[in-house]
Amino acid sequence: MRVKPGTIRDPGDAPPRSVAQPHASTNSLNALHVRATDLRTHGVRCLDDDAVWASKQNIGQSVLLSLEAAGSVEVVLSTPVAHPHHAAFVFVLAKGLQRRTGGQSSRTVVMKSNLMIAPLGANSTLRFAGRWQLIVALVPRSPLTALAPRLPESARTFTDRRLLDRTLQQFLEMLLQDSSEVSRGEEIALERVISELCGAVLRDRSAPAGEDSRRDRLRGRAMTFIAEHCSDPELSPARVAREVNSSLRLLQEVFSEAGNGVAGAIRRERAHLARSRLIDFRYDAVSIEQIARSSGFSSPMSLRRALATAYGATPRALRKRHPEA
Repeated sequence: MRVKPGTIRDPGDAPPRSVAQPHASTNSLNALHVRATDLRTHGVRCLDDDAVWASKQNIGQSVLLSLEAAGSVEVVLSTPVAHPHHAAFVFVLAKGLQRRTGGQSSRTVVMKSNLMIAPLGANSTLRFAGRWQLIVALVPRSPLTALAPRLPESARTFTDRRLLDRTLQQFLEMLLQDSSEVSRGEEIALERVISELCGAVLRDRSAPAGEDSRRDRLRGRAMTFIAEHCSDPELSPARVAREVNSSLRLLQEVFSEAGNGVAGAIRRERAHLARSRLIDFRYDAVSIEQIARSSGFSSPMSLRRALATAYGATPRALRKRHPEA
């Protein structure tokens, strides 16, 4: 039985009988059925490649992968080598799973579904038994820091599933099955949705309890306000503090705990907005100075400094990097 990639099923379902050959597409969204060997360039390697049904989807700088099969298969994740600047969000559905990290093997456990979040990339070996599926989202790390400034250094696995997890998983599944023709602007919007969903999941899973949780919620409210008003050149840390009913001193302390200041968060969100416009063909006729000011910057020089810090790129380089836009 051939099953569309990206669809989560019960582990007892029958496996697909063959792996589809890659095919060409001119669509902006290009969901490809590929051989598992093709995923090695993204840091995903299967011990028995021929037994695995695989697909991939590129959306902007984000890479989505899906693998599924039945039987005993070992999957090695080493995404930092292939994508050193990407975080990994890995959804697993398996009847039996043995996870090994750093040479240490854990016992086989039966599970319906789990989620692995690796902000610095996934380095793990997974041995599956029975029917299984793996969905991997490799997402640029820089935009995530604006949504969840306190990035954990180590990977974490969660067996309980929350609403945000399920929402992200279902959105990734939909994209992995889709080959619709979309405009460059729509692709940019989809990339941002992926980034914001992943950031929300990361922030939700990283939130501690007690007093720290209240401070995280304060920072979250402030980041939401900043994201909604970053294009306003009059936006300042003092105004953000007033809007979230906090003293400026407390808000600065909360942001400093995450390794950033309020002013820095404003600059980073403005840089994110400006970048999305610079790589969008609909803004080709808009000058860099106009983009700088419409994104909240006081001058093109301020924009260049912010882009260099956040993305290591200049405004002109971002436009040249996307000539199709």
